Amino acid sequence: MLNYYELLKISQNSAQNEIEFAFAEFKSELLKFSPGINLSDEELRSRKPKEWDAYLFLLDPEKKKEHDGFLEHERNHELKEAQNKIEEEQNLKSSEKWKYVGLVVIIILVALYFLFQNNSSDNLTEEPKWRTHHITDEIQVILPAPIDTNVNIIPPYLMNYIKSLSCCQSDLKGGFSVTVAHFVMDDNFKISEKDISYIVNTEMGSHMVTHRPDSTNFYMNIRGYRVFVRKGTYVVEGTLRAFENYSMLKGNTAIKIIVAYVPGDAKQIKYAETVFNSLTCF
Repeated sequence: MLNYYELLKISQNSAQNEIEFAFAEFKSELLKFSPGINLSDEELRSRKPKEWDAYLFLLDPEKKKEHDGFLEHERNHELKEAQNKIEEEQNLKSSEKWKYVGLVVIIILVALYFLFQNNSSDNLTEEPKWRTHHITDEIQVILPAPIDTNVNIIPPYLMNYIKSLSCCQSDLKGGFSVTVAHFVMDDNFKISEKDISYIVNTEMGSHMVTHRPDSTNFYMNIRGYRVFVRKGTYVVEGTLRAFENYSMLKGNTAIKIIVAYVPGDAKQIKYAETVFNSLTCF
């Protein structure tokens, strides 16, 4: 079970009134992009459903008590496992037969570790643990790492025209990331593929407003979605970065897929191809 206190960044010792106050602050934060508009609780929940449901869970005294008991059980289980591990290590050390063998093994492992570090110090990219992320019933994408849902790349001026929004980002060490945004626009509001393409991840900022000489643009279709594709590079803090920006439209539904990586890195280029292929091979 997810630790709701860690998710909401509040203390497990928080009193009920403190949780109620934190929930009120949370709702105010969700409203900041829609000033002057009365949104229902369901509309607010759609922006951060995990956090919303966690607050409702903890605001119920019985459910909170049950959750606290589960966390206590987990802590006791981890403590017991740690104690068992210590006992196993002590038993191993007490065996004279394995004393010197263990010492030799440790020396070899340490040597291999430093050898590996020296050979890979220039490559900080961790191996991806790919997982499928369903954006809609028709569109899915595989992401290289656990997703962070505490992101929002939609500019504030568009929030009044959007009915629902989900956004997440999946990052690897070494500079590879995939940002996904899915939103439905108001029936009276239309936006072109090129305009949607200017919505970028937080790292790119306004770098995409102007075309770089090395950028390329083209159209394609993916499962009924008209897709405007922009590829190129941008500079952030003096470092050159590459990007692939997919803006997908069908009716009032829009999907953004933004892949950022280190240009010239063969492994990360392969990762970008893997993400793209997952869009088209479902």
